[in-house]
Amino acid sequence: MYSFRWWAFFAWFDLWIGIYFDLSKKRVYVLPVPCFGVVIEYTATIWRCETCKRRISQHHVICGVMNLEHEGCGGKVLAK
Repeated sequence: MYSFRWWAFFAWFDLWIGIYFDLSKKRVYVLPVPCFGVVIEYTATIWRCETCKRRISQHHVICGVMNLEHEGCGGKVLAK
């Protein structure tokens, strides 16, 4: 699952029109007119086992295959 947040901004030095994907910060910058734009920031929910701290597949948690328990150690699965 992903969570999104966005905000508008003005930057006098951004004299371009278009869309820019910043993969390191997980942001998308959209400037329909020079200097005025919108930032869309997205983050993924990471599921981890409480006991062994291993990452768990989102598919298994959402579809109920794991019933919120890690098959490997029996620990609870937490979203972080």
